Amino acid sequence: MLLIFTTRFGLCLASAIALAKQSPNLVTLYNTLVPISLYVSLDIIKVLQTNRITSAANMVYGRTHAVARTSELDEELGQVEYVFSDKTGTLTCNVMEFRSSSDFAISCSNFEVSLANQFHDYHRVI
Repeated sequence: MLLIFTTRFGLCLASAIALAKQSPNLVTLYNTLVPISLYVSLDIIKVLQTNRITSAANMVYGRTHAVARTSELDEELGQVEYVFSDKTGTLTCNVMEFRSSSDFAISCSNFEVSLANQFHDYHRVI
């Protein structure tokens, strides 16, 4: 029994030493593979999100669907801070509806309540 234990321990120790010797080589070889695979997976995700924007049922005006001409469109949409609309209503018919929000910090219901409170406070001042 002791002989089997020492043999197994010796084999484990030898393999650990061999792995420690090969670690710099493994790091050097796999250093370039991780960033390449990361770029490829990010590009695949961008293409899938572009297809989702193009085929979204909510982004339709008449029979015209939204067209995502670049794969960076979803990144640019995430940076929108202000929405400007015309005052006469010729373009928007004076109707701006909030449909949804997908922010992890603010839930959708709290966002709707804060919008309603800001709207009522704004009209009280005027």
